[in-house]
Amino acid sequence: MADTAVNSTSTRYSNMSDYPLYQMRIYTGFSDTFRFFKEHSMQPFVEEAQTYQNKLSRQMEESSIRMRLRQHYNMEKVLLVIGFKQRITCTNPSMWVWRFDYRRWYTLRSSSCKLGNGYATCRYGKSEVFFCGGQGKRTFLKFDGLTDTILPCTQMITARMSHCMACVGDSIYVLGGNGFQFEKKHACLVEDKLESVEVWRPSDATWQQCGHIMSPVSGATSCISGSLILLYGGYINQNDKEHSNLAQFYDTKTNTCGHLQANLPLKFQNLKSANVSGVTYILANNNIFESECKDKLEYNKVQSLREKCDTHSFAKHSFAMTNDEKYLYILKECYNRPIPIYDDTSWDLRQYNIATHLVENASKNIRFFKSDVSMHTLVVGKSILHEKSVVVPNSEGFLT
Repeated sequence: MADTAVNSTSTRYSNMSDYPLYQMRIYTGFSDTFRFFKEHSMQPFVEEAQTYQNKLSRQMEESSIRMRLRQHYNMEKVLLVIGFKQRITCTNPSMWVWRFDYRRWYTLRSSSCKLGNGYATCRYGKSEVFFCGGQGKRTFLKFDGLTDTILPCTQMITARMSHCMACVGDSIYVLGGNGFQFEKKHACLVEDKLESVEVWRPSDATWQQCGHIMSPVSGATSCISGSLILLYGGYINQNDKEHSNLAQFYDTKTNTCGHLQANLPLKFQNLKSANVSGVTYILANNNIFESECKDKLEYNKVQSLREKCDTHSFAKHSFAMTNDEKYLYILKECYNRPIPIYDDTSWDLRQYNIATHLVENASKNIRFFKSDVSMHTLVVGKSILHEKSVVVPNSEGFLT
C-alpha cells in the first residue's frame, strides 16, 4: 500500500520535471513536509532540483560579478579640487577634476553651493565629499561624485569659519574655528575663537555637541591617526594675526582632548597635513616634514618644494594637499611676476612619492581657481566627465 502511494506520488511529481524546485524556501518546505521525500524513487527528482538550484546560483553570481565589473569600469579615481574663481567676494565655490590617465582638467556641472570664506571639506567614503560652514554660515552639504550632484543636509549647530573638518569611521567632526557673536555696543557681529567640537552621524543625521579641543584655534590643519584627530598650528588671537605652534589632539573614542608632548618647532602659516600608514606629513613653508611618532613630534625634513627660480620667499603662498597610499598631491600657488601680485597668480600640481621622496610636476600654470582651495582623491562616475567640460590649457576659461 505504501509502495503504491510512493509510485503514484513520484509519477505525479515526475511530470513536473520541467518545473523543478528552484527556490530554496520551497525546496526546504517540500523536504520537511513530504514524508516520502527520502524514498529511492524520489532521488532523481531531488537531484534535478539541486542541480537547477546550483546552476541558478552560479548564474546569479556571474551576473553579480558582471555588474560589479561594469560598475568598476564606469568609475575612475581622480583629484577633486574645490575653490573660488575670484579672490574677493567669494560665496559660490566651483569644482574641477584632474584625470590621472588623461592628464587633463575637467570642470564639473553641479550647481553652485552657497558657502563663504573659510568653509571646510572632508571626504566621506570613496565617492562623497561634505562641505560645511563659511563666514557666518551653518551650511552642511553633500557632494556625490558618482552623479555630480550636491544635496543639502542638516545644518550645523554653530556657524563657524576657518575650522577643521574630519571623517572618523562613519562620523564627521568639526572642530574649532571662528564663531560669531552679536556685539550690542556696536550693533555688529564679531568673531570669537571656538573650542567646541560637533559630530554628525548618518544613523540619525543630526549634529551633537560632543566635546572641545584643548586650545581654541582657527585656521589649523588636521589629519586622522586611528581614532585621534590631530590638529597643528592655527591662529590663537582674535584678529588672526598671531600664528601658533600648537600640536593637539581630540580622541573620538573617549571625547577627550589634550596637547601632544611637543609643539611644532616653529610657528608656521598655511599648514597642511596628512597621515599615511601612521606617518604624519606636514607641509609648511615650502617644505615637507614627516614624523613617525605623534607624541615626540621629531620632524625630519624630507623634501623642499622651493625651486631655484622661486625668489618670493617673503610672499604668502597658499597650498592644498591630499594623499593616497603612495603619493601626496600638492597644489602650490605661484607668482607670475618678479614682485608678487596676488591677482596675477597660477597654481602648480605636484605629486610627492612617499617611498622615494621625489617630487614630480603633474600640471603647471593652472589659473581657473584663485583662493580657498581644497583637494581630495575621489572615485567618480565617468559619465560626469564630459568632453565639453575640458579646461583649456593655460587659460582661465572652459570649453563649453
